[in-house]
Amino acid sequence: MQSTSATAVQSPSIRFFSIPELIEHLGRFLHPPITILRCATTSRLTYQVLTPIFWTRLDFSDTVQAGRLSRSMDAHRALYRNMRYVEELRVQTGFLMHVVDCMAHQEGNDLLLLDSTTPATSTTITTAAATTSLLHTHHTTEAFTYPTTSGLFQLTWLLVLNRSSLTYVRLHDCDIRAPLDVIILAHALSNLPSLKDLDLKFKACLVRWKHVVRTLFYNLPVSIEALSLDSARNITGASRISSRANHPETGLPLTKRNRPLLRLKRLRILFGRWEDTRLLTDFVEDCPALESFTPPLFGNSGARLILMALAPAIVRHCPQLRNLDSCGLGSITIINTMPHHTLHSIGDGGHCMRWDVHAIMMRISTTQFSSLREIQIEKCAHVKGSAIQAVLWSCVALEVLVVRGGSAAATRLKHLVEREWTCTRLKRLEITVDLRRVETPAFVLAQTGRKMLTANNEMWEMLRRFYR
Repeated sequence: MQSTSATAVQSPSIRFFSIPELIEHLGRFLHPPITILRCATTSRLTYQVLTPIFWTRLDFSDTVQAGRLSRSMDAHRALYRNMRYVEELRVQTGFLMHVVDCMAHQEGNDLLLLDSTTPATSTTITTAAATTSLLHTHHTTEAFTYPTTSGLFQLTWLLVLNRSSLTYVRLHDCDIRAPLDVIILAHALSNLPSLKDLDLKFKACLVRWKHVVRTLFYNLPVSIEALSLDSARNITGASRISSRANHPETGLPLTKRNRPLLRLKRLRILFGRWEDTRLLTDFVEDCPALESFTPPLFGNSGARLILMALAPAIVRHCPQLRNLDSCGLGSITIINTMPHHTLHSIGDGGHCMRWDVHAIMMRISTTQFSSLREIQIEKCAHVKGSAIQAVLWSCVALEVLVVRGGSAAATRLKHLVEREWTCTRLKRLEITVDLRRVETPAFVLAQTGRKMLTANNEMWEMLRRFYR
């Protein structure tokens, strides 16, 4: 009897702290929310239930945050109801599949994910029901068996769950196995009215990459501000995506957006085939506010013709372009077409061609020297010292100069101090300097009538004048 009474006494308190709905309502009305979080530290169970309620940033690559979710069923329920308040979503396929599957099973496999605060109109019910039904069918049926190693199904499930406040989506190491994957993902992205930053990097793509890029781009919401699309491995001869308005397998509308992306400021799309870069010419017409762009790196004859059409289109449709994020033939072509003294920064974005960096730096030192503020080239061992000299001696507004490479990119100290630098605003300088002693041959000294001591004194005199 004592054990029974003890259980009866403890049951209400335990039940109180394990009801996520009640704790969620308390947390919404308390201000600031940190007051209830401090109370939660007295109970591990309460803390696990409370913490997901106040998450505005969900990072599945964070092992600490993902570990808390994987151990608590109550946390799964709380996050399921709180998903509409999450603003940033960073995804890697590790914990994503486990946590999302747990969240889905908490509600009895009910994938009709409607926001309880939004009136359930017939349009929203039809859209959500159609999308989630397709996801469930695509995941389970024999006709569209979805591989368990991919997290695209789980990501789309979260996107359907959160259609109101999600602003940032980052997905890496995911596969695209069929055209239906792209269509469902594009349809889910088009229903995110607050999305601002989208970063997708696929591990493998079994669908032709140009069709994937075109489908995702023309179904983006108009609120998008930054877009990055990349695929580590594109399969040659992969399947295509139907261009019909309604896909026969899904019935979902797949139409071209009627309005331009007036808020898109950063565009980074990497292609594996130079023929696919033709899409960029059409894309920039929809981006009048573009400020940062990643030009293609290809330099063959076919790509040159495409770049000759791309550069004027960028200058004509993107007057606010200030940053270039690659060092290749595409950047050279755009710099030659841009108005003088409009470029603010240039970088390699982790990708650069072998001999184009030198030409780019020599070009910007003569045409963009009064506006250029930042140069960051992380992976280059082929730039000559004369290019670095030209930048330091001409770019008056330069604040950051980073050129990292091997010994081929080294500049002798003597050559750096020959003239006075004009970049008086320089705050960060990372270059390779050759400090080895240069021995002047005796016959050269004899021809000029100098001695070794005189040559060394000239070097020290140059250093004194430079650091004066």
